[in-house]
Amino acid sequence: LPSKKVMAFFGTCIVISGFIYRDNVLSKERKQLVERKVAHIALEPMSVHELPRKVTVYLAPPLGDGIHKTRVHFRDYVKPALVAAAMEYELIEGTKPGQLRSKVRDAIIEKRKAAKASIPNDIDTNQEPRLLNKAVGDGVIVIGRVSFVEYLQGLNDGCISSLTNSQETISNEKGDMETHNNINDSMSLTTGSENIMPDSQ
Repeated sequence: LPSKKVMAFFGTCIVISGFIYRDNVLSKERKQLVERKVAHIALEPMSVHELPRKVTVYLAPPLGDGIHKTRVHFRDYVKPALVAAAMEYELIEGTKPGQLRSKVRDAIIEKRKAAKASIPNDIDTNQEPRLLNKAVGDGVIVIGRVSFVEYLQGLNDGCISSLTNSQETISNEKGDMETHNNINDSMSLTTGSENIMPDSQ
């Protein structure tokens, strides 16, 4: 008969394997449940002049990690539901901090410019255009906390930015941020050197 240590080792391996198998089975069942809930969307009729349903998916890497984990999460949990619903999707990624925020802001500014260009000439064009209260596309999916924060910041920046000097505003903001960071770095270095310097008296 095997010793107690060998029995404990194999028993631990069997228990861990059982937990992993149970987790995979339950995860597969939940995925199938979600797919069944959205499958009716694929059966809804569409007219010949209607564009396919489309959602926009925003991805950003978690703090201190790469974007690979977020892509795996989208591939394993979100994409099967979109495929079951027969919905097209546009994937927008931000591989660097602040990149997703800039993309969202630029998209909002372009929509505002397009709305302003469509205003008739007899209307005062000096006023900011009001976008119609209807969704553009069929929805937005934001994966991850970092993605959600940058998406909200991009929406805010795109809505409050000026249409006339948007590029100048963005460049000024970048310059101010770089100057602020340089000042903080110099102050931290100065404080550190003062703390390290021994008392001469």
